[in-house]
Amino acid sequence: MSSARRLAPALCGLSLALILLGCGGALSSGGYLARTSEAVEFLQLTVSGTSLRGTLNAGTLAGSGDSVTTVQATVTGTISGESVTLTFSVGPSWLGGQTSANGTIEGAQLVVTYTQGDGSLASVTFAPSTAKVYDGDLGQLQSQAADVQASESSAAVQAAQTQAQEQQIDLAASRASKDLSTLEDASFSEDLSGLQSDTGDVQSALADEKGDYSQFQSDLASNNLPCADVEGMLEADVRGSVEASVDGAFMPDLEQLQSDIAALRQTIQTASGDVAAYQQAQAGLPSYSPQTPVGALAPALTKAQAVIAKAISSANTLIDQANGYVSQAVQLANQANAAASCGSPITAPSPTADIS
Repeated sequence: MSSARRLAPALCGLSLALILLGCGGALSSGGYLARTSEAVEFLQLTVSGTSLRGTLNAGTLAGSGDSVTTVQATVTGTISGESVTLTFSVGPSWLGGQTSANGTIEGAQLVVTYTQGDGSLASVTFAPSTAKVYDGDLGQLQSQAADVQASESSAAVQAAQTQAQEQQIDLAASRASKDLSTLEDASFSEDLSGLQSDTGDVQSALADEKGDYSQFQSDLASNNLPCADVEGMLEADVRGSVEASVDGAFMPDLEQLQSDIAALRQTIQTASGDVAAYQQAQAGLPSYSPQTPVGALAPALTKAQAVIAKAISSANTLIDQANGYVSQAVQLANQANAAASCGSPITAPSPTADIS
């Protein structure tokens, strides 16, 4: 037998004694590194016969990948042929919190097999390496997390800006829509109805005075104190009834109509600005649809202006009627005054001016 053949069994036995040899692989003291897309793990082992001990340092992406969680644990284990049993003081992330696992020696590598949460098997391969390499890989993982964090921060800023734009659009749309609704729903029917009623009251007061004038004519014919009729009835009708109806009801209602017209005219001006502000805000985020739709401005403006013009025309017609009733009332009283030679005529009040 050659010396080489005699030496081979001895060498194999020597390796087994030193580390743990199955002629297909050996696990020696030193560092072992495992990498995945989300973690880096480093085992520093001391092998003594069929037992081992050491430390595990690991870094794992956490959360959405925007941070790295590091852990350090002690490791103990046993070796039986090419099989290895490992026990950790703290379960690494890839073990799902478990503190023990089984491994196989494959050449110079240690392949650790474990059961995943869904019951399937998975493995992590540790290859010979150094702490310096682990530190470099951990730094890359942390840099990756920092990039994710920066991206998330940028996304959060963008989301906040988008939300602010959406709120601005909604606010502008709400204002513009409210203006347009006011223009489209504009009506002065209630104001004009009140003014129409007031004009009727002035006409009724004039009718009462005409009745008193008939009484005056009868008294004048019989010389039965006609001047008392002029002063006590006709002039009193003018001041206390006809003019009082104008001053006490007609004029306040006319002023209310003018105020309402002024308010609508202000809304016309405001609507133009508010719609322009909405359009500008919407242009900044054209993909967003506001909670409150905004209609067209031009038709609303046209309708509101037409309503104003019609109200002014109707009001001026009523003003002319009321002025005519007052004028008739004054003329009737002065006609009676002159007929009975009762004194100075009464002065007619200034007519109510048309509105515009």
